[in-house]
Amino acid sequence: MALTARTLTASSELRLTKRPATASSIPLMPERETPLSRKQRRKLSKREQIQRSREGAAIKRARLRRQRIRNRILLISGVAAATALIAVAGTAAVNANAREAAAGPENMASDGILFTGDGTTASVVSTARLEAGESPHPTAIDETDGIPALTLYVDFADKDSATLISTISDTLTQWLDAGYLSFEIHPVAMIDTAPADDYSIRSANLIACMAQYQPDGVLDVVTALASARLEDAYQPLTDDELVMLVRNAGYVDDDLESCITSVRFRQWVEKATSRVTEGGVPLSDVGTLESTPLLLGDRTAYTGEVDDADAFSSFVVEVYESEAGTTDDAE
Repeated sequence: MALTARTLTASSELRLTKRPATASSIPLMPERETPLSRKQRRKLSKREQIQRSREGAAIKRARLRRQRIRNRILLISGVAAATALIAVAGTAAVNANAREAAAGPENMASDGILFTGDGTTASVVSTARLEAGESPHPTAIDETDGIPALTLYVDFADKDSATLISTISDTLTQWLDAGYLSFEIHPVAMIDTAPADDYSIRSANLIACMAQYQPDGVLDVVTALASARLEDAYQPLTDDELVMLVRNAGYVDDDLESCITSVRFRQWVEKATSRVTEGGVPLSDVGTLESTPLLLGDRTAYTGEVDDADAFSSFVVEVYESEAGTTDDAE
């Protein structure tokens, strides 16, 4: 068949029609739909209007999808950041609570509370508290000032401790008020009481709570605890009974009572006890604390009977004379 120009033209058109589309020939979807004027929209054919609507819907769907992804990322990031902040805050709070629980009471930086007299009355020597992990600061002993330094380690669950306190209380108070001696008391917890009871710890904690909130009343409460221990029908006092004991001694304080019932200074009592039972009694001629009571005059331990008031008086006089002799030698 002869080829004519028309045939060539038709064939060329056919080939052009069937030529596969290339990537460059596919129109890119615009990121944003180009707005048309009302006149331009009227000029569009129905097919073009449908196509334009589809393109606009696709652009809108893509935009909404990007917004959802972005919002999800922001939400996850926010939750992660909030969780991290909560975790940090929670850890900080736990650490702060742990440090507070391990801290000691105010006025007991030596693990004991120290009293001195001014000629008419005795008063507490104020100190800061021991922070968690801090070592105690033993009270310095001056053996040349002519004022014996008495230090007493007691467990209020121990009958001998209570007996010694009861025996020396009147004489000790008179000499302390007059300024003839200084007196430091260290409550410890060494006696195992009834099963599931920890009266040694709770009574020592009571003294720590008094030192924290009502330091001038410590000696009154020491005497009251000793009297309670020496009763014929003695039973370890409950927390409520310890609170009542303090009230009867004339000290009513909500913070004090909360300290008693929560055993706030339990950790401190345990550590203070282990320091002298394992590490030794500081600034003394004795080694570790093996039993209570232990009464020291300067660095020397009292060896008299716990119920012998005369032996106690003689011991104090001997310590005083020893200091006086040291002073004379120094002169």
